[in-house]
Amino acid sequence: MCSKIVNETERPYSKWTREENKLFELALAVVDEENPDRWSNIAAIVGRRSAEEVEKHYAFLVEDIQRIESDKVPIPDYIIPFSQDSVYAEVIFCHVDFSGLLGIGEEQQA
Repeated sequence: MCSKIVNETERPYSKWTREENKLFELALAVVDEENPDRWSNIAAIVGRRSAEEVEKHYAFLVEDIQRIESDKVPIPDYIIPFSQDSVYAEVIFCHVDFSGLLGIGEEQQA
């Protein structure tokens, strides 16, 4: 009933940083799938990772996507807590006058 979540100790490589994951995503977008040196090229873009680690990371992501798409991963039931960024964005949004952008003239506001 409850799906098994892969934890970092089961992975054959160390945890990837946020920066590495962003570089990995970028590299996947720019390196052609048919390129015979795909994993080496992606590893060069990511840095600090071997072609083997990059390929394994990709395989884990594909497995995760397959589990999600087959409904084997339950959707979490939680409310995302406020972060300073979201509160800041809300404050900015509430204090911006959008009337000019919406085509509402001063005569229509009164």
